[in-house]
Amino acid sequence: MIILGISGVAHDSAAAIIQEGKIIVAIEEERVTSQKRLDLSFKINKINLSQAGIASDEIDAIAFYWNDHSH
Repeated sequence: MIILGISGVAHDSAAAIIQEGKIIVAIEEERVTSQKRLDLSFKINKINLSQAGIASDEIDAIAFYWNDHSH
């Protein structure tokens, strides 16, 4: 099973590809934009499936983290 996990909206947007329970690739937005905890938008510049060797039609599920108590 291949899962695309994403987190965002508040701060520290991030994305990860998990395959059979193992993290294949992960990235935080601030590593790309160099805007630590300042960029509140959700855009994840680098959800790079090709880096993980995965095609978009191979993704079985998308998981989104949300904690409404984070503000």
